[in-house]
Amino acid sequence: MHNLEKDLNRPERLALMKLAVEAAARSPWVAPAEEPAPPRVEDFDPGTAELFRQIANREHPTIKSLFFTSSGVRITRKPVRVAQTVGRNAPCPCGSGKKFKKCCG
Repeated sequence: MHNLEKDLNRPERLALMKLAVEAAARSPWVAPAEEPAPPRVEDFDPGTAELFRQIANREHPTIKSLFFTSSGVRITRKPVRVAQTVGRNAPCPCGSGKKFKKCCG
């Protein structure tokens, strides 16, 4: 059985972890924890966010999905099928006369 506590306390592991932490601190892709999050609508006026939600619920579904996606809440919808699918035992749509499963499927 592997002893994680013992492995993490090895000097070479500690040196590698220290180097990784220092590299992450210098990286432009890592934001410091003290940096505040960007302002949200709710931070300025809590009623405005509720107004946006009410408008989005009444308006077109595209507006609704855009609003909720941008605020971090994800609404998932089933994809709309445009074309009818071919059954495995149906004739192949390529015109060969074979069953779909034996031809293109």
